[in-house]
Amino acid sequence: MHSRPCRIPLFLVALLLAGPALAQPYTFQLPAPTAAPVSRVRVMLDLDAAPAPGAAIEFAGTSIFVGDAANLTGANAGDTVAVFLVPGTNSLVIDLAAKSVLAPLGSGVDFCAVKTGVDAAKSYSFSPVGLPAINGYRITGYRASPATCGKCANRRVDTVTWVAGSEPPGQYRGRLPLDIALVLDRSGSMWDATPGDVGPMAGSKWSALQRSIEQFVGVWRIEGLGAGTAGGIGIAKDRLGLVYFESASQVVPFPGGNFVERGSGAGTHPWDAINARVQADNPLGGTALGSGLKDAINTWRGLPADGKFDLAIVLMTDGMQNVPPYVNKRASDGRRTLDLMNGEGEQSLGDLCIPILAVSVGVPGAMTPHGELLTEIAQQTAGNPLMATSSTLASSFLTELVAALKGNTLATLAQKQAVLPASSSQQSTSVEVDATARSIYVALSARPGRFMPLGLRARKPGGALAQPSAQVVGRSTLVQRFEMGKLGPPGTWAFDVLRNPDAPGDQPYELSVLVEERSLDFGLHIEGDKHPAGKPLTLNAEVIFDGKPLSKEQDLVLSVAVERPMAALGTLLHTTKMPSNPIPRQPGAGTTPTTPGTTATTQQQSPDVLSPYQRKLEALALDPEFRKKLESLNADPVQMKRLENGRFTLTYADTKIPGTYRFHVLLEGKSADGIPLRRIETVETAVEVIPDGPSSTLESAPAPDGSPDSYVLTLVLKDALDNVKGPGYEDQLRVTLGGNGKVVSVTTPEVDGTYKVLVTGVQKDTPIEIAMGDAVIARGTVTKLEPVKPGTGPGTPDGGTGNGGGKGKTCGHCGATGDMMLLYALPLLLIFVRRRSRRA
Repeated sequence: MHSRPCRIPLFLVALLLAGPALAQPYTFQLPAPTAAPVSRVRVMLDLDAAPAPGAAIEFAGTSIFVGDAANLTGANAGDTVAVFLVPGTNSLVIDLAAKSVLAPLGSGVDFCAVKTGVDAAKSYSFSPVGLPAINGYRITGYRASPATCGKCANRRVDTVTWVAGSEPPGQYRGRLPLDIALVLDRSGSMWDATPGDVGPMAGSKWSALQRSIEQFVGVWRIEGLGAGTAGGIGIAKDRLGLVYFESASQVVPFPGGNFVERGSGAGTHPWDAINARVQADNPLGGTALGSGLKDAINTWRGLPADGKFDLAIVLMTDGMQNVPPYVNKRASDGRRTLDLMNGEGEQSLGDLCIPILAVSVGVPGAMTPHGELLTEIAQQTAGNPLMATSSTLASSFLTELVAALKGNTLATLAQKQAVLPASSSQQSTSVEVDATARSIYVALSARPGRFMPLGLRARKPGGALAQPSAQVVGRSTLVQRFEMGKLGPPGTWAFDVLRNPDAPGDQPYELSVLVEERSLDFGLHIEGDKHPAGKPLTLNAEVIFDGKPLSKEQDLVLSVAVERPMAALGTLLHTTKMPSNPIPRQPGAGTTPTTPGTTATTQQQSPDVLSPYQRKLEALALDPEFRKKLESLNADPVQMKRLENGRFTLTYADTKIPGTYRFHVLLEGKSADGIPLRRIETVETAVEVIPDGPSSTLESAPAPDGSPDSYVLTLVLKDALDNVKGPGYEDQLRVTLGGNGKVVSVTTPEVDGTYKVLVTGVQKDTPIEIAMGDAVIARGTVTKLEPVKPGTGPGTPDGGTGNGGGKGKTCGHCGATGDMMLLYALPLLLIFVRRRSRRA
C-alpha cells in the first residue's frame, strides 16, 4: 500500500452521476478517552463480490482507493486510513490509526495519553464508492497497554460502537480474525513430571502439554462458530501456527501453510492436523527458546501484509534456555532483547508490539530464573505471565486463550480440579450464568488414554437437559458449547461429569466454564514490569458495559484475594545444601522414541542438560518438608477502590518476600438493567530480589593458583530486606574491568548463590564494576569493592573488558558492548582534554 492524492477517475465520476450519489454514510464512535484512549479501529466489510477497479471508500471527507492509504486533514489531522482487500476473499478492511486523539511524545505520540482538549467521544463516518453490496461487517478497537505506551495500540477492546441507525447493512459478525503462534518447548526434560506436583492431574509435562493443546484447539475451534455471536461468525481467516524448540527450532509446516486458516468447510477441521502433530510427537534435545521465538516472529512477518491481522504468541517452557540465540537482558534498562536478524543487533521484544503470553512450568511455588525470564517477556510485551505445573498446564493454556481474545469474547466463570471416585458414576458442579452471556463453553480434561474416559452432561436452570450446539471430543478432552439465546433464561446451570463404562478406578479431571460476552469487558493490569521486594504492587481494573465505562449507578464490587509466597526461594537455596541424591539426569536419561511419532519404549540419553541449579531444586522439591516452605499464603479478600469511568484500583504493600504474587479477582454486582454479574479473573507477577550493594557480601582474594594478576571475587547478593538472590543467575551477573582485565568464569560451586568470579590480567588498582542486569552492586578496584545502593547509574572503569565468552551481550558471561565502547573512548577523551588545556 502507498499514499497518494486520491482523485476519483472520470469514468467513476460518470458512473456516480448516472446512478445514486454516495451511499449512505456509516458512522462509528470512539469512546470518551481515558488514560489509554482507543487510537486504532479496524472495520471489515464482507462484500457480495470483488470490488471493481476504481472502487474507493470516502472516509471523513477523503477518498481512498482500495489498496491505498491516505492522511486525513482538518480536525482529523494526524490520522491515517488504509483500505485493502483481504487476499482470496471479498472482505474489505478499513484500518484507521486515530493519532489525532493522542498527546505528542518527542517526534511521535504517547499511546497512553490524551491530547489536550480531547475530552469527548469522537465519531468517524465513511461511505462506499463503487463497492458491491455489503452483506456483513465486523469492527475491533485497539488501545495501548502500559507496556506499549510509546509504541503502539495493540490491546483489543470492545468499546467502539456504531451510532444508532448508521451501521453497515447485513449481519454483525463480531471480531476481526486473529493469528496465534504456539511456541512450545519440546526439550528432553519435558518427559519428566513436575517435581513436587501432587495435584490430581500430575504427570509427565509432555503428556500435560498434549492435553493442553488438544483442549486449546478444541475451545478456539468452536469459539468462531454459530450465528449472531460476538466471538464472530465463521471467522475463516483465524490462523494457528506451531513452532517447536529443542536443540534447534522448527516451524512445523502443514498443507495449509505455516499458519493454518480456520476455514469454513464441513468435514475434517484444518486445525486437527496441528493437534494430531502434537499428539504424535515426543520430546528431545535442549532448550533453544530464543530460536523458537525468533522463528515464530519472522515467519509471521514474512506473510503478505494485507492478509494478516494481529499476532499473539503463546510461549511455553519448563527450563532455562541453553542453546543460542538467547533472549538477553539489556544492561541499560532491563529490557528483554533478541537478535531477530542473524547478527544485525538485539531488538527489544517490547518494541515489536506482539503480545507474548508466557506459561512457565516448574516446581510448585518456586519463582525460578526461567520463570522470571518468561514473566519479564510477557510483561514487557503486554502479554500475560503464568506459572504452572503439569497439573495446571491445561487450565493455564485456556487462560492464555482468554487473554489473547480479551476485549472481544471469552471470560472465565469457573475452574476446578477434582477426582471422580471409583465408587461414583458422576459428579456435579453448579455455576451461576447471567444474562450478559451469549454462549457457554465447557471444557473437560482427563488423563489421556486410548479414549476419553469421562463424559459431560449439562442441565439448564430448572433441571432440563441442554443440548450443545457444538462439540469437540479428543483423546483426553471434551469441549461443548451452549447458546444462551436458544436454551432459556440465565440462572444456575449444572454440569455433570460422567464416567464412561470402560473407565474404572479414580478418574482425576479438570473442568473449566467460560462464557462468550455479550456486553461485559473486564480487564486487569498490574502496574510496571519490574517489582522489587518491599515495594507495593498496584492492581488496576477496568469494567466496560455495552461499550461504555461502568456508570456510577451500576452496583458492582471487585474483591481480591492475594496469594503470596511464604519464603524466598533464593534464601532457601542459600541455606539448604545440595541433596546427596540430586536428580541424576546430567545430561541424563530421558524416555525417547525409537521412531518419530511412535510411543516411547526405550530409555536413552537426553541431550537436554539439567543445570546444577535445576538438579538441586528438583531434588529438594521431592522432600515434603522443603515443599511446605514453598507453599503460598492466601490473604482474606479485600475490595478494590472504585474510581471514575469504570476503573478500580488496589495497592498491596506486603511484598517483602520475593516470588509469585497472584491476585484472584471476583467481580460481583448488577448492571444498570439489574442483571446479576459474576466473573473471576486471575493475574500474577514476579516480585524480585534487586541486589543492594551495602547488604551484599563483596569479597576479593588472590587466586588459589598464586597467579599475580588473578583474583577471585566472592559475592552473595542480597537486597535491603536480607533476601538472597540465590543461584541460577550466572548469566545475568555482569562484571566490567578496566585495562586488560578479563573475566574467566562466573560460578556458584555449592549451588547456593555464593558466586565465585575468576578475573585475570588485573592489578590491585584495576577499576571494576559489578552489576546484576541494570542494578549496579559495586564499584571501585579489584581489591577494594565499594558497595553501591540500587538506582545508582552505571560506572565507567578505564578501558578493559567485560565478562568473556558466553550467552549474549547483556548476560554475565559476555562483554557489555555499549559500556565497553565508552570505556575505550575514555583514554581518547583524556588525551583530548589535556591537549586543549595545554593550548589554553
